[in-house]
Amino acid sequence: MPIRIDVLDTALTPERQTALADVLVRAGVEPEAAALAAMMTPGPVVDVETDDAYQAIGAALTAAGFTVEAADYAETSGARPAAPKAVPGFGWLAAGLGIVVVLLAGILIGTWTRPDSDPTPVVTTDAPPGASEPRTPDPEPIAEPEPPTTAPAGWTTGPTALPGPSDAATTLRTIRTGRHDGYDRVVFEFDGAVLPPVRIEPVGTSFTVCESDASFDVHGTSALVVTVRTSANSVSGVRDIEPRLTSVQDVVEVCHGGYSMDLVYAVGLADPRPYRTQVLRNPLRLVVDVQA
Repeated sequence: MPIRIDVLDTALTPERQTALADVLVRAGVEPEAAALAAMMTPGPVVDVETDDAYQAIGAALTAAGFTVEAADYAETSGARPAAPKAVPGFGWLAAGLGIVVVLLAGILIGTWTRPDSDPTPVVTTDAPPGASEPRTPDPEPIAEPEPPTTAPAGWTTGPTALPGPSDAATTLRTIRTGRHDGYDRVVFEFDGAVLPPVRIEPVGTSFTVCESDASFDVHGTSALVVTVRTSANSVSGVRDIEPRLTSVQDVVEVCHGGYSMDLVYAVGLADPRPYRTQVLRNPLRLVVDVQA
């Protein structure tokens, strides 16, 4: 009659399960079977055909600090290691079902405990205001003192429209750029307290200057065109910058003033990337983050 060896230890740590599997492998058990048996403790770990085999494996397990008991040994002889009553085993079918239950429980627990999506970053490595063409961002993030007035809509590859009063007079003071962990940031800083409507749209790399026949190309393979729509007298004091970051290659003025009075800038990208936007205040800023 085969002799089943049960391990009675409960709540084995992963390290102890590994140790149990190692003992079984050294005793001649196939590695896959040993690993499965270690996961199903307390319960049956191995079946042996002879009393000598039981004595050898039982002694090895006992020497490793495990509590074991033999089952179905009424027709065999020899001393057995003292142990509490064995936990009934359900065979390999029960072992397989138990693994499925453990895996499903892990998936459910991971789903219930998964944190919400990453919060909106409110830090910037922008250069200090006032520089017309900053080239090198600050190495350390600078915390924004105010929460955003408009929460970002998340990453997108399509057009974005931000609402605002069209009669708000706006002066663009400076443009700053910075490299962050996982994205490049472009900051348009304005005078005033309210930003007019803004539209951001992924486009190609060729542009026509305002209402003229002159044209130019931005660096990269794609671009984001940023349009601040206003019927008031909005002006810009910034022409273009070339930060050459991971994604953002340059920021070039397309048009300011003219018949529509819009402020239009093109952000050249190394390649098409998802982006997100937000509006911050004190001072008033339009922030465009592009995934790196």
